[in-house]
Amino acid sequence: ERRGEGWGAAMEFLVAVFARWFYVVFHLIPQVICRALPNAHGMLSALNLYIFLQALALLMFLFASMLFAASVRISAALFAAAGGHGTGDAGDFGGGTSAEGLFGPLGTPLRWSVLCVIYTLAVSALLFVGFSLWTITWETYYDFPTVRRMLQGPSKQGRSGPTLLGTPRA
Repeated sequence: ERRGEGWGAAMEFLVAVFARWFYVVFHLIPQVICRALPNAHGMLSALNLYIFLQALALLMFLFASMLFAASVRISAALFAAAGGHGTGDAGDFGGGTSAEGLFGPLGTPLRWSVLCVIYTLAVSALLFVGFSLWTITWETYYDFPTVRRMLQGPSKQGRSGPTLLGTPRA
């Protein structure tokens, strides 16, 4: 017996056990529920939609709090740049050293451009995740019509598969 063959058999056994468990939990049980209760498919779809919309709302709260924090930092930096006594937080470039001292006269524009890039990237990342979550929500609710059309491919009769509401296109 070669070394490592026992591990291969053990891994195959674990994969078979998990595959069977996933099949029972995610296929058989929902199928039995949908057969037993006449309106279960609609209720499960509405529950799935509710859960995804809650996740989207949490993402939007994160987005709003990030925008509020950014506006506070920008207003503090503007106040400090105008000669006021701000917190020093937005005017410092790490460890109490000002950006102008580190980079000369280009320090302040460099700091502003870096802050703008960081905030722009953070906002665009949040928007990307939000739009992706929104798309996944509606695709799940309507039983993945885009994936179905992609897998089905173009048909010979000129019909490209079901529309978003599940009715076939003419």
